[in-house]
Amino acid sequence: MRRQLLINGTLVALALGTLGVVWATRDVATTGELLARKNQLFPEFTLAKVNAVTFSNGSETLELRRDGNEFRIVKPWPERADIAAMNKWLSAADMAMAERPADGVSDERAGFGPSAFRVTLQVAEKTLKLTLGGPAPTPEGARYAKVEADGRALSCVVRGSVASELEVPFDGFRETRMLEYGKRELAKISLTSPKGSLELEQREHGAFFVRVADNWELAQPAGIRVILEQLAHLSSELFVDPTQAKAQLHDAPIRLELQPRDAAAPPVTITIGGSCPKDAQLALLLREQNGRAPRAGCIGASSLVELAVDSDALRLRGPFAAETDEVEELRIVRGAQKLEIARKDKGFVLRAPSQNDVPLKVGNERIAAVLAARGDAASGDVASPGDGEITIQISGGDEDAHREERILLGKPRADKSVCFRRVADGVTRCVAASQAHDLEPDARLLKSLSVLAFAPSELSSFSVEAPDFKERVARRSDGGYQLEEPAGFAHDGAQVAEAVRQLGTLEAERWVAAADEPAFGLSQPVLRVKVQLSNQPPRELVLGERYRFTARYARLSPDPAVFLLDSELYSTLAQPLIDRTLCPFDDGAISRIDAKIRGAKPIALDGPLREAIGALRASGVAHLGPGRPNESFNKPDLELTYVSSGGKSARLLIGRCEPTESPRCYARRDDVDATFTLESNIAVSLRKLIEQ
Repeated sequence: MRRQLLINGTLVALALGTLGVVWATRDVATTGELLARKNQLFPEFTLAKVNAVTFSNGSETLELRRDGNEFRIVKPWPERADIAAMNKWLSAADMAMAERPADGVSDERAGFGPSAFRVTLQVAEKTLKLTLGGPAPTPEGARYAKVEADGRALSCVVRGSVASELEVPFDGFRETRMLEYGKRELAKISLTSPKGSLELEQREHGAFFVRVADNWELAQPAGIRVILEQLAHLSSELFVDPTQAKAQLHDAPIRLELQPRDAAAPPVTITIGGSCPKDAQLALLLREQNGRAPRAGCIGASSLVELAVDSDALRLRGPFAAETDEVEELRIVRGAQKLEIARKDKGFVLRAPSQNDVPLKVGNERIAAVLAARGDAASGDVASPGDGEITIQISGGDEDAHREERILLGKPRADKSVCFRRVADGVTRCVAASQAHDLEPDARLLKSLSVLAFAPSELSSFSVEAPDFKERVARRSDGGYQLEEPAGFAHDGAQVAEAVRQLGTLEAERWVAAADEPAFGLSQPVLRVKVQLSNQPPRELVLGERYRFTARYARLSPDPAVFLLDSELYSTLAQPLIDRTLCPFDDGAISRIDAKIRGAKPIALDGPLREAIGALRASGVAHLGPGRPNESFNKPDLELTYVSSGGKSARLLIGRCEPTESPRCYARRDDVDATFTLESNIAVSLRKLIEQ
């Protein structure tokens, strides 16, 4: 027993002794580590234990010291060092290899004089020094280097790539961001620009308010986003002396004062304007804050434009200060009617007036319609609490950013417009009848956006009635199409196929009302389209007034509900679907093409130019019927005469060109009773080629 105790005691003593040796040598590199690093400039370098780095280049010195997990520049600019730049340099120093020893090379010959680039590293208790000298004979770009540690000095040669990674310009360690505060850290923003002054205040849960006269109103999220994005992008890689910048910016156009949420932090002043002394294409920025050294640098001049905002532009015209994807729940109450939807998984769930799933796009469009309502300012008690209300739940990046916004709805007025009052700021606005539907609790507006769907093989015919033409396209038994009306025209295969595709995949952008109203313009439509499918009753699509330039109000029988339809289908069907080929004969049947520019003699075309003219297509159809005086076909700018192999001839006339938003020229074929349009750049190019 005593023998066993003795053995155990001896083992414990040995274990403790081994532990003591490990603890005592914990900062010493192992033999294996030293062998693995024998060609490295700093064999005992440990990244985590670098406490200070000093760079010198002749008379200039840059000193950095560790501050927790970061480094701060101690001099010449007391500021935080760029984390990425510092980590990149430390990694380069850790991996820096010597190419070969340089024994016997004098310091003078190696270029280790007073102006050489020097680095002093404080690693734990050790001091390591590196000097980069002049060029070495080989390999190309190589430099001499000297490493000093523990009283010993070693001269060697390093590759040019190693030297360039270690000899970083001092500005390269400066943090490029000129403002370290983000949205959540800002309490107030004051901005002065050529458009005036404005004040913004961020209150609970991330909502921004803008001062309007003596009142505070909810700010427009899109405008706030622009300002915050500009602040986030204030960065510079070209630094300027702050004193020089301040003298140059005494009358700068942009001045910001930012108050951090931290009450102990002094406000930050940012001044932007003038021209960068190092690059005239850039603007000059000065950042000042009590208790910190000023910083100045050069930034993109676009900030001068983006930050020139007035308070009126930031006023919220709509009901809520939120983006569509931020809204988690929407609740509309009007008397006994209620509509409530909430996000769930990859879509929405309808909670009231019934339980049902709602597709993501449908739910988003419904929320977007509520947010997009725009109203004019109103006075008086036009929204009493008993008439109705809308509430949204807004999500944020974290729990603190979640908030609720609510508006009170007034009764519909005589012109069917509706007023609302925002609870957050007490502002009252009134929306026109065309948007008032979006504020009502109508669950019918949440139905599928797919309005009409069919395969081309299911189509029997479709007809279009526009103010200045009527047409009917029938599908033949062989799968092709025939233009039955207007008579005497061939159809354009590409245009008809596109029209069938669009009709067969017809989708609403969103539903806007359960029935027609005068504001939609459907009683006097701009287009009527009748679709006849096999073994089904005909459906009629009517298109009315334009909505915000990109859509039109529409209705498809027998459903009386009104929806918004993208203008693409209108663009396709608002012109006759007649053949847009401008060459009167097939390419193989053309024997000659003669061209005549007004005032010149005709010339015969050949080669690639003849092929290009033979393949001409119109960009559109201006109208059916005879040419009109304003189209100038009596004195055409260009006349092309096509002669077939059978001796027949036909002309293509290109008349007047209009300098509209999309410049176009008028064109007519002798054998087609219609005027076409041709992009003017094509007509101009043709004329230049013919003249050559």
